[in-house]
Amino acid sequence: MNTVNSNTTLNTTSQFIVASGTITITLPSTPTTGQVIHIFSDISSNISVNPNGKVFRQNAQDYGTSTLTEFGNTNTSTLTLLYNGSKWYVISL
Repeated sequence: MNTVNSNTTLNTTSQFIVASGTITITLPSTPTTGQVIHIFSDISSNISVNPNGKVFRQNAQDYGTSTLTEFGNTNTSTLTLLYNGSKWYVISL
C-alpha cells in the first residue's frame, strides 16, 4: 500500500493507493495487462486520475483524465481499475 498526498506517477505493478489532497495520480504509460489499481481517498479530497495515453472504459464509453467523482458517483472515495491490454476498465466504485 502506498500513501500519496502529492502528484505522482504509478509503476506497472498492481497497487493499493491511499490518496489525499488535491492531486493527480498518473497511471503508467506502459501498464501490464491484468494490472489492477485500487485508489482510496477521503471524501474531501479532489483526486484526478490521468490514464497517461490510454483511456478509461465505463458504461460503453471511453474517456480521458477524470476526477474520482466523474466515475459516476459524487460520493466516490474508492476506485478500482483493471488494464486489459488497451484500456483501463472501471471495475468498481
